Amino acid sequence: MGAKAKWITGNHPLNYPYGPGSPYAKLCEAKGKVLLLGAPLDTLTILHHAETIARIPNKRIVRYKMPILRDGERIWVEIEDIDTAESIADRHCQEVYFVGIAREYIAAGKARSGKAGNAQTHLFDAADLVEFAVHWLETRFGEGAISPGKELVEGMGKDR
Repeated sequence: MGAKAKWITGNHPLNYPYGPGSPYAKLCEAKGKVLLLGAPLDTLTILHHAETIARIPNKRIVRYKMPILRDGERIWVEIEDIDTAESIADRHCQEVYFVGIAREYIAAGKARSGKAGNAQTHLFDAADLVEFAVHWLETRFGEGAISPGKELVEGMGKDR
């Protein structure tokens, strides 16, 4: 819904559906916001966009087939994407780094946080969050990055 809904959702790429040309990329381009309303920090789906565009070597890639309607006919197409079920980086739990990115972004004063009834809420600027997350990911998992230590994994999974 909304004035830009057709543009944001139109021409959604099948391969790398979180990457360039995706609704997430267009939300960033449109200076959109992301609202978590009582949802845990590990559910920031826009962080898949950051994972897709971050320059990280040897990302986990998956390929699968799915049915789509094309010209009114059901056909099966092969899709290639980053591994959103696990993690793009070996040995690192996606849930942990999603929470870590969100917590550091909030701690930096970049999100607006508060309560709506009893629900904890966080409002994020989509493009700024993605830029922050790309830098966060590339620093830890990019070429020449030092792998995060035990404290990263132990300290981040608790705030959900």
